[in-house]
Parts: sequence; C-alpha cells; structure tokens
Amino acid sequence: MMNRSYKYKIMTRHYAALLILIAWLLSPASPVPAAAPYGAVHFSRGEVTILPAGGKQDSSLPPGSLSPDDRILTGKDALAEIILESKSVLRLGPDTRLAVKDGKAAILEQGTLCLQAPEGVKERILAGKMAVDIAGATIMVAHAPGQAVKIIALEGKSRAAVSDRFGEWLILAPGKMLMVPPESRSLPDPVDVDLDRLAKSSFLIRTGTGRDKTPSPSLDRERIQAAVTGQQFSLAKGDLDTTNLFLLQGTRLFAASANQLASLENRMHAWSAAPSLTAYTLKGNSVVT
Repeated sequence: MMNRSYKYKIMTRHYAALLILIAWLLSPASPVPAAAPYGAVHFSRGEVTILPAGGKQDSSLPPGSLSPDDRILTGKDALAEIILESKSVLRLGPDTRLAVKDGKAAILEQGTLCLQAPEGVKERILAGKMAVDIAGATIMVAHAPGQAVKIIALEGKSRAAVSDRFGEWLILAPGKMLMVPPESRSLPDPVDVDLDRLAKSSFLIRTGTGRDKTPSPSLDRERIQAAVTGQQFSLAKGDLDTTNLFLLQGTRLFAASANQLASLENRMHAWSAAPSLTAYTLKGNSVVT
C-alpha cells in the first residue's frame, strides 16, 4: 500500500506542473518572429515604389527593405538595384513589377531584370510559367505578359524550366537565350546572343560605369566580361559564326541575316501550340515584341 508521504509527493508534483501550465497559458503570447527580409534597395533612379504586404512596412526593418509578399515597381526610365540577404545583386529595369515570394525566390510579373549570385549562392526567378534557377551565375530575364519570356545567360550556367511541367528544363550556357511564347508546349532550342554588344548597350549592365555610375557599383562586370571574352574566343576559332548571333537592344531582338530571321520564325511556329505568334511583328531584320 502506498504511504501518505509518497502520495503527498506525487500530488505536489502534479500541482506544480499544473501551476506551470496555467502560468504559461496566461502569459502574453510570444511574438512570432518576422520572416527574413528578401533584401533592400541599395540604389534607385527615377520612380521606384515598394508596396509592402498588408499596406505597411515592418517598422523593425530598415527603410527600403523587401519582405515576403512585398512588391516593388519601377516607373518609366527608372532603375532599382537591390542587394539580397544572400549578397546577390538584383537590378530592375524600367516599367518593371516584381513580387517577392520568399527569401529565395521572386516573381517577375512584367519588365526586365538582371540577377547576379555570388559563387555557391542559389537564386530563383519565376516569370510567367517559367522558373529560372542559378547558382553563382548572372542572368537577364524579360517578361512581357501575354507575349513572351526571354531568358539570357550572361555568365555561369542557368537552369530554365517550365514550372507546371515536370522534367521540362534546359541548362543555358553563357551567351544562350530562350524566348518562350506563353502557349508553348515545350521549350525551344536556345539561340546565341552577342554578349559583347549586349554588355555595352544594356542599361541594366552598363549602369555603374562612366557617366552611369551608382554610388557604390555592386554588379561584378568582370565576371560578365570573362564570358564576353570567351564568346569572342569562340568566334575567333570559328566555333561560333557571327551570322548566328542575335543582337538584343532593349526588348527588341535583331537578327544578323535574313536566313537567321527565317529560322527564328520557323522555330517560333514550332514552339507554339496556338496562334499567339501574332504578338510578334517581323520588320526587316528585327523581331519587335
């Protein structure tokens, strides 16, 4: 038979546990830790607007911070440079709308961007039905809703995939570009883009040099220049024909020859399952989107 002393000890322990539970239930709820910020605006030019989730920015974060579910918009002729928590550099061009999904991904709803990740750092951009993953690489992405998504690998290797189709993906080497209409049933073959011309003419890449200096340029152009040099070496060796290079100026893609333009038009018809190609206008040696 259990003695009274032992019963008293058990009851005391039960009461103590009950009191601890009641005290915990009555104590003020611990604040839920805020989600880690995606990054912060490092430099901006022109009209740049941040639309925080819930209509109000977290007061605990520095001004210009971007958190999950926030959006950032740029106006005409505007530019925004964002330093991500991962130390990646994200630049947004004019008339661009970007939605932050989480700490490792963002959605390019429209417009253009350039994203550069440090070695070993992974990033993801979603645009239309495309998902682009990079690790220690630099890419440019342009999204014209209802028309096309353009993905250009500037340096390093990038992986482009159809987000709603398992196993539909391509690895893009430097200088390769995908141009995918919205109704495409499969990924097209990538085409070659003139990296030298692109690096010299692109607002997103060029800013930070000459008269376009930012307060503290953070995009590593030496990495891009190394890819440019590699492409020029391939041209000199004859591994790549200059007539097969496309020239990109803003959102316009220029073909080097009429044969190349015809080849692109044929590819576009092969890529698309619907007559969405009416979104493209062919003029001379250019494809206007």
